[in-house]
This record gives sequence, structure tokens and C-alpha cells, in this order.
Amino acid sequence: MDKVWPSVTSFLDGTFPNGDEPGSVYLFSMKNHPGLYKPGIEQLKTKKSRLRAGDPEYGSPLWESCLDSAVAEHVGDIPMSNCWLFDQYALATNIRYVEQIPILVKRKWKGYTETLRLADTEVCGFKDWLSQECGRLFSSSYDGLETCFDQLVVSQEERVLYRIIQEQWAQNPDYNGIFEEDPTEALKRKAKKQVDLYQVSAKNNPDIPGKIMWDLIFTQDSSKEEDNIESFDRMLKQYSAIFRHIKKRHPELEDESLWSIIHSVDIIEKWKKVAERKIYTSCMNDLVLFD
Repeated sequence: MDKVWPSVTSFLDGTFPNGDEPGSVYLFSMKNHPGLYKPGIEQLKTKKSRLRAGDPEYGSPLWESCLDSAVAEHVGDIPMSNCWLFDQYALATNIRYVEQIPILVKRKWKGYTETLRLADTEVCGFKDWLSQECGRLFSSSYDGLETCFDQLVVSQEERVLYRIIQEQWAQNPDYNGIFEEDPTEALKRKAKKQVDLYQVSAKNNPDIPGKIMWDLIFTQDSSKEEDNIESFDRMLKQYSAIFRHIKKRHPELEDESLWSIIHSVDIIEKWKKVAERKIYTSCMNDLVLFD
């Protein structure tokens, strides 16, 4: 069996290694590189911190979530999966500070992609930001997780899984665990179905932008028998027909802008309600709203 690594996908599909074990987020100075700092996470076997004690590259610990009284008061123990998610969110949010150390890159030191350069005057503020964000994100139910995922979800598989989880949260606000009531395999089957639908649809309708197609897939009610590849393909062809109809008469409109407008005004419903000879007038009436 292949080893599962920490990732957005393993977080969302419930296979994150040791994800439920208590952990801590930290910020260390780099012992041999003044001005550079290393954020990261550590699994805690006990209540006492055991952060990177044996790594000669680490200097002094400057902040640790497990020892932060404000975080402990509002959040309590943070599972390793959430620690990892917050660490990645912090790096993505502060990407301007990321600076790799060439000698550590050459040595392939674990964590060489996650070193930050901070001025002396910035260190205190960054520690405060870590403390406040950690407390804010993990004391606000799903809102905090969504803030992190909105920064980190990139791939098709991640987007599908994330939308499924969001649906689950919306249906059950009191749900305390992502996968306790919805088995991983069921989520994967639904995700695969949506990925398959995207791949077929993208092949059959190459003119429709991927983002719009994904939005349409995610809004499909999978409980309906008629929501299959054939009916979805018919709807996409309606979108394409409307696009061509307007583009032919207004070639000055940029493709991306026109697609966004068509998608945003729910124009497919108007297609169903008016005769074909009136489609252009209906479309243009909607477009005027965006001038």
C-alpha cells in the first residue's frame, strides 16, 4: 500500500497520517542563518513541547501554539491535520517573506522550502499574527477551515472533494467531524463521478472555460435521475449557442468577460422561457446591466 503524505487531498478524503493526534505549530529561528526563520508543525506525544530538539539547523523557539495560553483558551488541542493546514495557510499568506537558503536546498534539508526572512522589527508582529490567526481560525467552526482551504485548494480532485465537504457542512451545522458520518469511499466515488463528468464535458465542449464548467458541475443536483452526462452536455451546448449568438453580433466583447456574464445572469432559464428569435434581445438586456 502506498504511503499517504500530508496534503490537501489526504486532509479532505480522511486519510491524513496521524491527523487526529495532538500537534503544535511553531516558529523557530534558524541557528546558522541570522534573519531567517522556520515555521512548522510537530506531533506532540505528551503535553510538553518536543519541537525539533535534535536538528542542528534550528535555533530558539519563538512561538509554539501548544504553549500559547490564548490559543489554548480558545482552541485547546489542535489535531495534526489542522496544524498542517494552518502551517500551509500561513506560508501561502506570507509568501512574500519566503526565502530559500541555497546550502539547505543543495543538501535537500527537510523544510528548505519553508524558511522566511523577517526583519528584526517584523518578528514580534509575525508571532502575534500567528497567535491571533491560529486562535481565530480554529475557534470558528468551519469558517476557519474554509479560509485555509480557499487559499490552498488548487487541483481538480481537491476542488471536487472540497465542494463535497462544504455541502456536508452546510447540511449539518453541528457536524463535529469531517468524515464521521460520510465514509471516505463514498466521497471518493462522488468525486470520481464529478471528475469523469468534467473530463467528458471538457472534451465535448472545448470552448467553455474550465472554471465555468466546474461551477456548473458543482451546482448539479446529483440526486436527480436526469442529471447525467447527456443532459449536462445538452445544457453546455445551450451555453455555447448563446455565446456564439452574442459574439457574432458583438465581436468586440472579450471572450472571458462574455462567458462570465452569461454564466452570472442565469441565462439558461431565459433560454427555456423565450423563443429562439428573442434570445438575442433577452441576452442583450442582461448584458446592459453590466455596462
